[in-house]
Amino acid sequence: MILTFVNKGESGPEGINYLFSEKDANGKERNPPAELLEGDILLTKYLIENNSRIKKYSSYALSFRDNEKVTDEQLKEIVQSVRDTFCTGLGSDRINILAVKHTDKGNTEVHLIINDEDMLTGRRFNPWPPGERSQKLQQDFCACWNHRLGFEQVVSNPFKASFSRFDAKVPKERRKKFLQKIDEKEAVKALEENKDSNQRREKLSSITAEAVMAGKINNRNDLVKFLERNNCRITRKGKDYLSIILPGKEKPIRFKGGCFKEDVDYRSLIAEHNTASKHLRPDQFRKVEARLDEAMVYKRELHAKIYAPKEKKIRLPKTESVKIKAPQQIKPNNKVKPKEQRKQTIQPVVKSNSNVSKKQKNFNNFRSIGISSSLGTHIAEKIGSVELQLTALYTQLSNAPNSKRAEIEQKIFELKFQLTVLQQQQIEDKKAELNRDKKDKFKI
Repeated sequence: MILTFVNKGESGPEGINYLFSEKDANGKERNPPAELLEGDILLTKYLIENNSRIKKYSSYALSFRDNEKVTDEQLKEIVQSVRDTFCTGLGSDRINILAVKHTDKGNTEVHLIINDEDMLTGRRFNPWPPGERSQKLQQDFCACWNHRLGFEQVVSNPFKASFSRFDAKVPKERRKKFLQKIDEKEAVKALEENKDSNQRREKLSSITAEAVMAGKINNRNDLVKFLERNNCRITRKGKDYLSIILPGKEKPIRFKGGCFKEDVDYRSLIAEHNTASKHLRPDQFRKVEARLDEAMVYKRELHAKIYAPKEKKIRLPKTESVKIKAPQQIKPNNKVKPKEQRKQTIQPVVKSNSNVSKKQKNFNNFRSIGISSSLGTHIAEKIGSVELQLTALYTQLSNAPNSKRAEIEQKIFELKFQLTVLQQQQIEDKKAELNRDKKDKFKI
């Protein structure tokens, strides 16, 4: 058994439709047809259609050799182990996985579709990020399950994943017939058709493995001659790599690895590969299992840090401290005559209209600030309530029967529309608040 990464889905739910189609990519009818092993088709499609990112989902394949027989219960256990290992700390209410079983090619294959989005926070999720840590996690995962099921181990070799997948998926009889028909020009033409550099690297590794096993290439010099005969140009030769410009291309691609080393002997590498242990000893299994547990702890802590829901903080507008000046005391004028002084005291004090309007204006400003703050808090509470309702509805949708799905999806649509309106209202209120704060300086 081997778990491999297939691709990142960028289109709509067409890939899901293909997994359940009656015919395969070559137009051959699938017999027996595809079988849903785990997950929800409608939920998977819904999450893909409502994901605005370019990369919407990840596709993986669990491939078993022809002689490796597994039950549906064992397959479901392995799929759950994939979730526990690569999505550790994030349950089914946050990361959606669809598992589809294919047996029409003679062996068992389980195709996994994992949505690249955390349903709770809406953040992008990558179950298998690039790097050596993820590669080692995948290798240890496969090693543990092959040991538990009593299957032969997938032995690593200098031809990397291409050789391993080729060796694991194709039975010996079919492989010998295939290698006898290998054609150099067709192989190089296949390289030209793969525009992506990673695909070209993988294809060249596969072609090298096939040519070596067919006895056409024995060392790196033979490989260089093989490529130059087919219009490939070698721009640089390192101790463990070759830089190659493929036909019709301008930039060189660096091919690095055991099969590209300067003093490599392909026959000895194949001999080492064939004599490598196909089963783990008990002490080896304990070591691999401990390493897998350690990697899962690291991944769980990383997920807890990245995908922890953040509390929403309401930022109120800053108000400047108001300085109140003490009123100036008016010194009495002793020189004022008694009659004038009497008139002055009798005359009623009339407050100017300007002062009244200023105080009224200040009062209205304070009142409006208080109202807007309370309204902002109310809107934030409403937004939080709607988001909680959406999370609950997504969980209900994943477990709901077909008769209730349309009703739940309609509620989700209405709540998402309501959430958009509230968020827009919150933005407008904040803009108005900031403009008011800039325009008016509170003075008493």
